[in-house]
Amino acid sequence: MGVALFRIDSPPEFWTREGGGSRARRRYGQIEELPDLEPVQHVCHHEADAYARWRGKRLPTEIEWEKAASWHPSGRKLRFPWGDAEPTSAHANLGQRHWRPAPVGAYPAGVSPWGCHQMVGDVWEWTSSDFLPYPGFT
Repeated sequence: MGVALFRIDSPPEFWTREGGGSRARRRYGQIEELPDLEPVQHVCHHEADAYARWRGKRLPTEIEWEKAASWHPSGRKLRFPWGDAEPTSAHANLGQRHWRPAPVGAYPAGVSPWGCHQMVGDVWEWTSSDFLPYPGFT
């Protein structure tokens, strides 16, 4: 299997270059400037994987993502990235409060013990493995 490459002149399907070369995307049928401070959106799994490979990285596995999002370094499972306390407006962009993702770093109270930001709310994340139930899940 060959390594897919991400080329700057070949943007993801819903991204485009407008006029003088500014980056834009199609979001809900409208063209808008690509916001530099928001999490990446409107890319398929293949595009996310190609970009990671182009950067010399890889997408995390589901298990790696889950650890970063909800496990304390001591080995204790947390209910949320910030701990077991119920979410507040200080922890995450929940309930479509902004009707779009919040800028990266907007919720420092919601950071996981591993330093991962915004693991709850905003957007779905791609992983390199399938999303499957935990062993014994019914």
